[in-house]
Formats: sequence, C-alpha cells, structure tokens
Amino acid sequence: MDISKPHVQLALTIAASLMGVLAVRGGIYGIINPIAFASTVGIPITSPQSPALPFVSFTAARNLGSGVTMLALIATGQRKVVGKVLTCGVVVAMVDACICVKFGATEGKAAGHAVMGTVAGILGGGMYWFSA
Repeated sequence: MDISKPHVQLALTIAASLMGVLAVRGGIYGIINPIAFASTVGIPITSPQSPALPFVSFTAARNLGSGVTMLALIATGQRKVVGKVLTCGVVVAMVDACICVKFGATEGKAAGHAVMGTVAGILGGGMYWFSA
C-alpha cells in the first residue's frame, strides 16, 4: 500500500492540531483551577496557600501560549515552523520530566512528560520533513 505525501501531511496536521488543542485546554484548566492542574502535571499541591501555586499558573500560561501559537501557525499554513516549535518542545517536556523526578512528583508523571516529549519530537520532525 502506497502512502502518499498529502495523506501523511493531513495526518500530521491533524495530530499537531490535537496537540495544540490539548495544550490550550490544559492551559485554560490550569489558570481556572491551578491546584487540580498541579496534580495532572505531577506537582502535588494541597493548599491554596502553597508558595508553588503561582509557578503552576506560569506552567498553565506556558501551555496556553504554546497551544495558541501552534494552532495559529497551523491555521496560517506554516507547517515547517510548527515542526520546529514541536521539536523545540522536546526540551520543555524532558526538563519537566527531570523536575518531576527531582522533586518526587506523583507516580508516572515523569514518564508521561517524557512520552509526550518523544511524541512531540516525532510529530515535529514529520511536520518539518513532510512540509511542502
């Protein structure tokens, strides 16, 4: 079975769009409910007075901005740039994973960050190399 380049481009664009939507959704959720969001990214916070809470909100804002950037680039047809952005996102995901390990995040969160970083890297490479 021959897979044509347009089919690969469409699949990659859909996958990148879904990652963008997930980033926007996570960012909004983190701004609205930072304590609950903290546990989803592996930072257990139980008190609204925790000094870590503002940093979780920064993480949510980072996710929101990244997602909006990716969706805007996709909407304007800048697929190669989306590939570069996703590939650079590998650094963010791997540093997030290291932070989870270093500070004893809840089980599985470091692996989750590492897996998403790997997915972002593969998707980013595909978006870059299969762009017209």
